[in-house]
Amino acid sequence: MMRRILVVCVLLLASCVAVVPAEAATAPPPPPPPPPPRANSSARPVYFVPGFSSASSHGDLWDGQWKPVYEAMKRWGWSGSPHVVCFYTNASGCNTRIESGTYAVDLRWLGSRLAWNIYSSFTKYGVYVDVMAHSMGGLIVRAAVTGVKKKHPDFPSHLYIEDVATLGTPHSAPPLATYCTGLTGSQQCNDMQEGSAFRQWLLENPNTGYNYGPDWTLIGSDADTVVPRSAAHGMDAGHYVRYHASAGIDHGELVSLTSGAYSQSYWNYYDDKWYTDSTGAVPTRAARNALYYWKDW
Repeated sequence: MMRRILVVCVLLLASCVAVVPAEAATAPPPPPPPPPPRANSSARPVYFVPGFSSASSHGDLWDGQWKPVYEAMKRWGWSGSPHVVCFYTNASGCNTRIESGTYAVDLRWLGSRLAWNIYSSFTKYGVYVDVMAHSMGGLIVRAAVTGVKKKHPDFPSHLYIEDVATLGTPHSAPPLATYCTGLTGSQQCNDMQEGSAFRQWLLENPNTGYNYGPDWTLIGSDADTVVPRSAAHGMDAGHYVRYHASAGIDHGELVSLTSGAYSQSYWNYYDDKWYTDSTGAVPTRAARNALYYWKDW
C-alpha cells in the first residue's frame, strides 16, 4: 500500500513539473530596453513599405522600386541598412516579408505584422528605425503605430520608430476608381474607403503628429491623380510637403524620381507657416531629409 502511494505521488509531482514550463511560456515578454535619446541620424535602419497592387503582386520591389531610392539616399549620405517590406505572395526583391497574401488581407493585420517585425528586429534591442512608405504603405505604418498605442493584443507592447515619411498615402479617403473598381474581395480597397471600420479604428485614437511617437512628414503632389494632395495631407502631422501641379509629379513618380528640382511648398509645426521653393528637392530627397531630422526639418 505504501509503495502504491509513493508511485502516485511521484507521478503527480512529475505532472506538476511538466505543467510549469507551459504556463511560463505564456507570460508576456519583458519590456525592451529604453531607446537611445532621439537625434539627427543617417545611420538608422530604414524600412521601405510599398503600396497597393490590383494584381496582388509588386514584382521585384528592389530593382523595380526601392533600389534606386536607396542608392540615391547613399549618395546623399545615408548609411543605415535597407529593409524592403513585402506582403503579397508574388512579390520578390524584398528582405522583410511580413505576409504572403493577396489584397484580401486587411490593413490592420498587415500593421500588426509590420509592428512585430520591427519589434523583434530592433525595438527589443532598444534601437530606433525610420520608415519611408508609398501610397497604401503609409496606412500600414499608421496601423502599426495605432495598434501599439491602443495596446491591441495582436501588437507588441512597444515600437521604436523615430521618423516616418509618407509619399502619396491616402491618409484621408480619396476616390479609388482607378485601382478598386471591379475588384471583388479586396479588403484593402474596402479598408481605404471613406467611413470604413479600419479608418474609424485609426481615428478613434489618433496616434500621429509631432507630439506623439514618430515624427511624421506627409508628402503629396497636386499632379497626383490617384491620391490627391489633399488626401496625402489628410492627417495631423508635424511636417507637410506639397509639390505644385506645375512640377507634374504623378503618383508613381513620388518614389521613382531621384534627381531634379521641382516647385514645392512646405510647412513645419514649429513655425506654422508655408514656404515656397521653386527649385525644391525631389520627393525622395525630401523624404530622406525627413528621416534624417528627428524633430526639425
